[in-house]
Amino acid sequence: QSAVFYLMMADEDLEGHPPSQEVDAPDVFTDQPHILAVTMSGSAASGGSVDSQEMLMLQLDFHCYQTGLADVHVEISFANQYYPCDFAFTYECGMGEGWGSEKSSPLSVLFMVTFLLVVAFCVMGCAYNYSVQQKRGEDIVPGIEYIHMAKDMADALLNRRGGYQGVFRSEDSTEGYQAL
Repeated sequence: QSAVFYLMMADEDLEGHPPSQEVDAPDVFTDQPHILAVTMSGSAASGGSVDSQEMLMLQLDFHCYQTGLADVHVEISFANQYYPCDFAFTYECGMGEGWGSEKSSPLSVLFMVTFLLVVAFCVMGCAYNYSVQQKRGEDIVPGIEYIHMAKDMADALLNRRGGYQGVFRSEDSTEGYQAL
């Protein structure tokens, strides 16, 4: 994560003040260095001169070491001519991340919900087939006949021998359906 700040002078009558101002390198620090490190880059990182025509850019990059809150202070001094400008904010490291965070795509959430519903259906169906239907073995799995049919169709498509042989199961015979 990063934040960008722009330093510039107002575009108005300066009433005798110089048209540009020297800016020292900003002093950036955090009160929790074991949680957060802050690095600087951009044209303002080493100081420079600002005026109403050109602004300096300061980019702060945040590197979290662990979960927690850290206050970040940015102090900008103006070549010791004025009081420094000091502003502070709190940065959150690791909070709100993980499952369901803003980084989760809608497709991954849909996949996860669908997967959990299928697992719940299968577990409840197995329990129902075991306790109420008194089924045992592979017959306990809900929809096992459709799984067998899909497996047989896949075998038939992969083998392509003898038409549709082996596509349909018959409880009375071991022979598959023969195409005419």
